[in-house]
Amino acid sequence: MKKEKHNIKKKDISKSDKKHKVLVIASEIKNAKSIGKILSEGGYIVETTSKPMEVVNILKSADFEVALLDVEFLNSKDFLLIEVVKKIQPKLEVIIMTPQSVVNTAIEFLKKGAIEYVVKPFGANELLASVEKVLQIIELKVQLISLKDLDKSKDEFISTVSHELKTPLTAISGSIEVIFERERAENEKRNEQRRQIDKDMHKLFAIIGRQTKKMKELVANLLDFVKIEAGFMQLKKTKLQMINIVKEVIQEIKPLIDAKKIEITSNIDSDYVNCNGESIKIVILNLITNSIKYTKENGKINVSFTKQCNRFKFVVEDNGIGIEKQNLDRIFDKFYRIDRSLVREAGGFGIGLAICKKIIELHNGKIWAKSSGLGKGSKFIFTLQL
Repeated sequence: MKKEKHNIKKKDISKSDKKHKVLVIASEIKNAKSIGKILSEGGYIVETTSKPMEVVNILKSADFEVALLDVEFLNSKDFLLIEVVKKIQPKLEVIIMTPQSVVNTAIEFLKKGAIEYVVKPFGANELLASVEKVLQIIELKVQLISLKDLDKSKDEFISTVSHELKTPLTAISGSIEVIFERERAENEKRNEQRRQIDKDMHKLFAIIGRQTKKMKELVANLLDFVKIEAGFMQLKKTKLQMINIVKEVIQEIKPLIDAKKIEITSNIDSDYVNCNGESIKIVILNLITNSIKYTKENGKINVSFTKQCNRFKFVVEDNGIGIEKQNLDRIFDKFYRIDRSLVREAGGFGIGLAICKKIIELHNGKIWAKSSGLGKGSKFIFTLQL
């Protein structure tokens, strides 16, 4: 270490509650503690050791993001420490601390999994800069993986959109073809078959009506999503009663409720809420429709809206299929699919909850889901400021 005074610039962690954890493995305990002190003052959580055999237990007891490793520990053929480190914590990035005389050795170990080396003696700010650079690389790797996942999800989304738009179009076009075929029936047979044809026509027009309505809903949902993503959704807030929005939604989806014989109960306070009525209606429509889709026939749904301290709380609770714990944090992510078989049966693009989240966030509110697991129903909750 360079024996000189430094103005150590502390790491800015104000943007996140997380402090990065660094493991220091130095050949001498004095150096390990000196390096640990610099890193601690720089805003890091630090563990230090000068005993290679302690490393395994340390790594098994806590997760680290960066390890500073003395080059002296890399020359043993019997105990190749860098391989031990990477085996226990594959995502941990290793910085080799090396004197100038053996830099070539340190470079060789870059091929074995190390990400960076720093030449001894080094100053405090030089050390901190090296660690910060590696943390930035780690963050870039995480972002790259996220982008790859998002790209995959977008491909799946496009596939879903294609299927969902194709299904009603096929039904509509098929019904129209049958109608035209019937119109081509011979005149002498028309009168004899007229009654049956009229019945069939009513069925075909009913199919066209249902599928056209579904197309409109799908396209409206997609347009809402695009507007929100592009930042084009303007929220002009007015004071209104939530009970009126809920009544409108339930009236609109009454055929869907009746078809599955769902029992809907409500407990809605008559308080006025300062919000954008059109967008909040989209949220409530999505949440209740979602509950209906994933609740079996003769199921129950309860809708409540209450005033609690400094906020309003809206809850849609059902006794439907429920949600697995690992999916609760991701169901509001755009393009995320929980279960393809369930989504396919229910229909839709699977972006309804992502739309809900964006709208509530634009209202400076929060939205989340609760469930005790599959088969145990679900709760969808959002809050709005008074």
